[in-house]
Amino acid sequence: MLPEGARGLVAFAHGSGSSRNSPRNRYVATVLNRARLGTLLPDNQIARRCATG
Repeated sequence: MLPEGARGLVAFAHGSGSSRNSPRNRYVATVLNRARLGTLLPDNQIARRCATG
């Protein structure tokens, strides 16, 4: 999510056993969004593809 007037962007890099849908990751993203920081929470499949090219 990119809030209006965002001051930056935070990309989450989570390991196995965690996902973009985990309550903790969603909570942290919400707090960051309220601080006008955009958040990118890719799922593990997308993160793996980006890492391997």
